[in-house]
Amino acid sequence: HLITLADPFVGFVLPSKVYGCVASGRPILFVGSASSDVHMLASGTPAYARVDNGDAAACFEALERLARDIDVERAGVPLAPRLANVGRK
Repeated sequence: HLITLADPFVGFVLPSKVYGCVASGRPILFVGSASSDVHMLASGTPAYARVDNGDAAACFEALERLARDIDVERAGVPLAPRLANVGRK
């Protein structure tokens, strides 16, 4: 998933798709500020990368890393069921 947010909107806008992207368990690339609520919500997901607006080289590297590190067995498995068993034996 790709989520973008221009810096002037930080603190004022939260794209509604963030919740669906996080719940999907699929990789997320966020292009925007580290001080945004998007980053706060998505940074705990297993396959997440954030780059600053306008940093094309970092965006390219993040996409390559997400593609390389994707866990094919778990890609697209919703996050909630996986978290339900965290800490259980």
